[in-house]
Amino acid sequence: MTDAPTDDAIYIDTNEQLQLFSEQWQQAPLLALDTEFIRTDTFYPIAGLLQLSDGSQSYLIDPLTIDQWGPLSDLLTDKDIPKVLHSCSEDLEVFERLLGVLPYPLFDTQIAAAMVGLGFSMSYQRLVDAMLGVHVEKGETRSNWLQRPLTASQCHYAALDVEHLPTIYSQLCDLLHEKGRLTWIEQECDAMLSAFRGSSPYYKKVKSSWKLSPKQLYVLNELTCWREEQAQVRNVPRGRVVKDKIFFDISLKSPATLNSVVS
Repeated sequence: MTDAPTDDAIYIDTNEQLQLFSEQWQQAPLLALDTEFIRTDTFYPIAGLLQLSDGSQSYLIDPLTIDQWGPLSDLLTDKDIPKVLHSCSEDLEVFERLLGVLPYPLFDTQIAAAMVGLGFSMSYQRLVDAMLGVHVEKGETRSNWLQRPLTASQCHYAALDVEHLPTIYSQLCDLLHEKGRLTWIEQECDAMLSAFRGSSPYYKKVKSSWKLSPKQLYVLNELTCWREEQAQVRNVPRGRVVKDKIFFDISLKSPATLNSVVS
């Protein structure tokens, strides 16, 4: 087994190790998860590291050397093991792209924190501080997670992203139970997964789209759908094809056909 460059976590970088630990994690009361990725020049996120805690130990999983994800994929969809993440929308993209599955059942601690009155859209750092009185530094946020070997500092901070999630999960569940809101978090996280699978049309995310008429919104939707296809085929960020602002301006003019814009 390869040791991580830090004593915070166990580093897993072979298919055999992942198989071995996946069998061990089948007995875990929960799996706390996080990801590190790069998507500066691509449409799809490129996974640089997966972080996992089983409640007693943290692990760092190297997606650059592992290519047999079946054991972990099975675990991520095991309905008897809660999957705990914080503000997980981008992480869902990574898991779907890399493993072909989404973590279920899902418990998003950011959503749960709002439901118990701790605050909306709380960062992981703020939540850990508020609930545990622990300060978590985040000095490696913009690191190159595709470099190898990872530095001791990178591994340390990556491990911290899941280290406190099991304790926070337990405390949030107690608070939700006290308020009679456990079913709320289940319903909200299920709805999040359903919305992710349904892929809400991108045009709704374009700034100031609410100002457009139904006809103009139709044009904006057609344009963004065309760009979505182009960005995926080329695997480049949406803005590298055409920026949102340009599409908004075009939609205001409501061209008669899409071909008159993109031809």
